[in-house]
Amino acid sequence: MPTYQQNIPQPNDILADSQDDILENFQQLNTAWNINHVAFNNATQGKHTEVTLPENIAPTNTLLDEANIYSQLSTLTGETELVWQRENNGDRIEWTGLLADQEGWTRLPSGILLKWGQATVVGGSSAILYPVAADTPIFAANPFIVLATPVGNSNNTVAISGVLTPLQFSATTYVANTAVVTQIVISYLAIGI
Repeated sequence: MPTYQQNIPQPNDILADSQDDILENFQQLNTAWNINHVAFNNATQGKHTEVTLPENIAPTNTLLDEANIYSQLSTLTGETELVWQRENNGDRIEWTGLLADQEGWTRLPSGILLKWGQATVVGGSSAILYPVAADTPIFAANPFIVLATPVGNSNNTVAISGVLTPLQFSATTYVANTAVVTQIVISYLAIGI
């Protein structure tokens, strides 16, 4: 099978002798270009039809005023995920990871981490731990906000109480604005970095 020859033609080559090699080079370039690109002489030539990013073990360093998108095998999900690297070898943010479950998480390209789940509040007030496991990222700082709602009973309300931490929050439940000693299941969403 013919292959691309990068040193054709040489200064002393006779064009008639190199013509087949030159033609083969143009055919090889055209074949390579047509992978993931709009074909030459198309009205939208120069654009991509898709972008394929093989796993990259060692991403290219970024300089000032540069950014990098690459794929890598995630230590959290065990899948190939996309990573955004900020300028000047800045933060690397894995932004396609997801645990799509009743207790789960995802990270946005901005670096924002979302965690959600259900928990049981016992005795009117409980500390609720966010899911923490080898496949679950931890908030780097206190979350910005935690939103919670009771599951199933419209007479119940829930309030977030105390200080939010990277590992937990406290929830207090109410019935008709009166704190009660009971057991209530809540759903929550925590937003942070």
